[in-house]
Amino acid sequence: MNTALALSQPPQPASSGPAAQRAQRQTEVVRALAAVLPGHALLHTPEDTTPYECDGLTAYRERPLAVALPETYACARGSGLWHSEALR
Repeated sequence: MNTALALSQPPQPASSGPAAQRAQRQTEVVRALAAVLPGHALLHTPEDTTPYECDGLTAYRERPLAVALPETYACARGSGLWHSEALR
């Protein structure tokens, strides 16, 4: 797995409001996923995650913090990350 992934950090809002909390949470989630997924299997920038903001219910839109695209079933299942505290 690619643990040396150079992550571009989202801009940090000056306030400590919801936007700052979301940015902090995104950083945590991306770091946790980067530890078990190759860099090309992890999307986290706004331009990469915007297409995933809606699953067909267009009234309920929210851009995801990250999108994981595991290459194999073993990669998705075997990481154990889905049951970790990092993603709860």
